[in-house]
Amino acid sequence: MISVVICNPDSGDALRRSLDALGAQSLGADRFEVLVVDESSEEKARAGLETVSWAPDLDLRCVHTTGEVHVGGRNPGLSLARAPIVLFVEGDEILDQGCLEEHYLAHERHSESHLAVLGYTGLREEAERSPLMRYLADTRWRNVCCAEPLGPDAVDEPGFCARLPSFKRLYLLEHGAFNPLFPLGADVRELGFRLGRTGLRVIHSTEATSVLTRSRGLDEVCNQCSLLGKADWFLTQMHPEQEARSWARIDGVDSEWEAIAPLFRNIVKSARALDRFAHERCRAGLALDDLTTRLLYRAYAAALRASRVLGVVEAMSKSGFDPFHSIPLHVEG
Repeated sequence: MISVVICNPDSGDALRRSLDALGAQSLGADRFEVLVVDESSEEKARAGLETVSWAPDLDLRCVHTTGEVHVGGRNPGLSLARAPIVLFVEGDEILDQGCLEEHYLAHERHSESHLAVLGYTGLREEAERSPLMRYLADTRWRNVCCAEPLGPDAVDEPGFCARLPSFKRLYLLEHGAFNPLFPLGADVRELGFRLGRTGLRVIHSTEATSVLTRSRGLDEVCNQCSLLGKADWFLTQMHPEQEARSWARIDGVDSEWEAIAPLFRNIVKSARALDRFAHERCRAGLALDDLTTRLLYRAYAAALRASRVLGVVEAMSKSGFDPFHSIPLHVEG
């Protein structure tokens, strides 16, 4: 009924936890398949195969694609999937027991090919204790971890927090899947704009739940925002119509950067200092008061916005269309 594509697991332990959760699904192991697609080194791929070999109850395949793709195995996973519904899962995402069944039931209720289903991803363990991860969740009604990837409101959200909906497989095959010029996380931007114009719409299901357990650091999030800024600029080069510029919110970014540039280092430095302070308090079991939380969230917002604008400006400074892997990120304070 459903093909679950797990892309680039962070480690054997993370993959094992994901597979444990899949083995406990209420849908039943005979009604879905799992594809683990890894484009890392052969050594890591072998380790991944060893990790999955202990799960004989799952209909599971492990695919190694080093050097063949740049979108985290999503397109190979889509090509190899056998079910009519495909759910893409990140390597550190753990599905709740009823998640797959809820995705399936939602697609049954909304059977039109252009309707996708987006679940809710919350925080647990290390991620739940992180002030930054809580900010990323709070700023989008605790739904930022599966932020709507198919609309303009998600422009400033870090892509690794944008969980993909489950799609009808034939719809992606007919209208074009992930663009390999865009790296993992940034590819969702271009997919959202392009498929949004073909009529793709997303149905939200708060019952199709999953959790993240790994927290992200501020520098990692800032770098991802910079990458997404580049993605927005390249999206407008591939789709030069004004609709794309409006969707990506590119207009006026150059003048915004003129105001940010002299303050950029201080913006990031201030956010880092407050982030360290907040983490130390949380580590000591101390709560953050309302004023500290407001200041912290304001600092996070400024740093992430400045990083996104930096990414756009860096991409604009390049002559012509340049692949992402040739553009270094420079958001270090």
